[in-house]
Amino acid sequence: MITTTRRLALAMLASLAGSGCSTYLDARHQINGPQQAVLAGAGATLQEEVEERKRLRKEEERRRKELEAQTRRIATLEADLQRNDESLATALAAGKLTRTRHAQLRRELTAVQAQTQQLADPARTAPATLADAAGQARLAGLEARKAALEAELARLASR
Repeated sequence: MITTTRRLALAMLASLAGSGCSTYLDARHQINGPQQAVLAGAGATLQEEVEERKRLRKEEERRRKELEAQTRRIATLEADLQRNDESLATALAAGKLTRTRHAQLRRELTAVQAQTQQLADPARTAPATLADAAGQARLAGLEARKAALEAELARLASR
């Protein structure tokens, strides 16, 4: 038989254990609640970073393609200028233009070649400059000057 003192001791022990357990659960909830909020915020930040990384990769790929296209345009321009130089020499040898006119055309051709090489030189021009609007405008201007030279050489060749 359980004595009254023992019953009282067991009741006190049970109440202490119960209150200790709820205190532990309360403390755990207080710790885990903010922790869950931090984890949720970290997850959202991670998702934003992943999306930003995807966007940057797409932008990088687009810029790389633009640079490749500009590089091809520059290579074509340089090859055309080389052919124009040869045509100019042929026209002079055939007597289709005067030395004075040859010198003028040669200076213009040399200037376009120098500017094209400057645009193509990575030490002078940052790769990003080729793909931006100013770089494209410079290249378009050089192509227009080349076209004018080609028109003049075609006119001379038809004589």
